[in-house]
Amino acid sequence: MDTLKHISQEALTDVEIYFFSGLGADSSVFGRLEIEHPNQRHIDWIETTLGETIEEYAFKLLPQIDRSKRVVFLGVSFGGMVAIEVAKLIDVEKVILVSSVKHSDELPFYFRAAGRMRLHQLIPASLFKMNNPLTHFAFSVVGREEKKLLKNILKQTDDTFLKWAIGRITIWRNDQVPPNVVHIHGTSDKIMPIRFVGDCMRIEGGGHLMIYQKADRISHIVNTIMTEEVLLLDVEK
Repeated sequence: MDTLKHISQEALTDVEIYFFSGLGADSSVFGRLEIEHPNQRHIDWIETTLGETIEEYAFKLLPQIDRSKRVVFLGVSFGGMVAIEVAKLIDVEKVILVSSVKHSDELPFYFRAAGRMRLHQLIPASLFKMNNPLTHFAFSVVGREEKKLLKNILKQTDDTFLKWAIGRITIWRNDQVPPNVVHIHGTSDKIMPIRFVGDCMRIEGGGHLMIYQKADRISHIVNTIMTEEVLLLDVEK
């Protein structure tokens, strides 16, 4: 942890970073990240119901967060939207979004159209979970390892959670963005195209799964942010 050697251990233990994965994905999507900060936790997706709002769900995640610490959120895709909603409930030092959106106006217009038509309720969950050339194209995955990762993510996703999450994405209405958001977005994201996204750090050639594909670049950005947060705390002490 070369960049953290000069920071006091007291300051390090006072800040934790929480990871919010996308849809039903588990922590494996963060498997290539090399985050230097020692206090890392992964938010577990918990059971939901189709009628539950994203705000209600965010409230249910609060017990997983140690609110005696200063916290940083890192959310990917749908996980970024949930991280935003949780950050509206508690004090958060920083919210880092990757391949996600900050507010509902950044969602593609056809997502909202699908929500109005309730297409997610008409399409079987099994269709969303199909691993084929179309999903490979949408997620910009290439090579055996990336295709295997996507296959496992889709296979392990609970059907009820998947349909609920897709429904929440299409009808999400949020115009309250925390002031401490850092948005990282790929220029080749086909699921959440960058042309709809406002202020963000651009990752050239990054697709929707760039948290895995471009982990070196994203690790560097996150480590820099975490160092700044912990250094600030060290100065305050």
